[in-house]
Amino acid sequence: MYTKRSRITNILIIVILLVVAILLIVSGYFHYNVKKRMYEDSYLINQLGLIRGNIQRYAKFKIANIQNDKIFDEIENTINSVKFLINKEKKFSENFYEICNKQLKDVENDLLILQITNDKKGILSISEKLWQKTNNLVEIALKYHKYKFATIINVFDYLIYSTVVFLILILFFLYHKVKKGLEVETITDKLTGLYNRLYFNEIYNYLIEKYHRDKKPFSLLIIDIDNFKKINDTYGHQTGDEVLKKIGAILKHSIRKTDFAFRYGGEEFVIIYPETPLEEAYRVSERILFTIPIKVKVDLNPVTISGGIGEYKGENPKDFFEKVDDALYLAKKLGKNRIVKI
Repeated sequence: MYTKRSRITNILIIVILLVVAILLIVSGYFHYNVKKRMYEDSYLINQLGLIRGNIQRYAKFKIANIQNDKIFDEIENTINSVKFLINKEKKFSENFYEICNKQLKDVENDLLILQITNDKKGILSISEKLWQKTNNLVEIALKYHKYKFATIINVFDYLIYSTVVFLILILFFLYHKVKKGLEVETITDKLTGLYNRLYFNEIYNYLIEKYHRDKKPFSLLIIDIDNFKKINDTYGHQTGDEVLKKIGAILKHSIRKTDFAFRYGGEEFVIIYPETPLEEAYRVSERILFTIPIKVKVDLNPVTISGGIGEYKGENPKDFFEKVDDALYLAKKLGKNRIVKI
């Protein structure tokens, strides 16, 4: 039987699978981008180191009066490459972008001065400044790289932990639902949706113990569908099952929330009215007696029930049940469609 509970369980399983799939996709995408960003950051740091080294090489050639425009061009090309990489970081850190751009402009201005300076002391002084500025850029890029990836990893860890907690909660909820569903199935009659005989024995014994402890009364109604065998023989078992389901639904909706309705076996039903004296339970039972023929019909013929009802007063549980059951059979002998009190 495909119930609402099973639909909820299936939905939860699908949600878990989707979350796991999304987590795997996000994880894969994250690792791809982290590797890509690590490569780009490493390349940026390497290029800054290359600028720093080439400036020193260029200065040495200048001091030795050796013209080497190739190194200067290489420095400029590397600076342009660094600018491109820094521009890509603007969306992640405006501060890093501005600091690096400012320092690169200073480096470019000093490079122009170095290019036109021929005095050895001037060349050494400018090259030292340039080394310091490019070295600062390398250190800034290294610190930024560490900060950025620490932040990214922290965010990813938070997402992972949150997802794990979310999955644990869903699994716990699913376990609780499945466990509860199994418990309900254990004590429920599948055809009518009422409690079964197994659960009747549990509740019956519990209320008897409670009576002996607290002297709280309870009433017991046993009912049987009149001429049910004839319905099955004439119209088939499928029609008989429909009658059982309809009567089960009427019983479920006619009793109070504190009462218990059971399918005891075959066409026999039992209702327990906890903390209810006989007359009060009898009034509820009579409403059921009158309702069933109105709402349950087979080929336009009303279906009726017969029943026995009694209030437990401390006698032997088996003897009490048999007395109520005898009252049911007396109702049958008296013409059916009635409830007999004991």
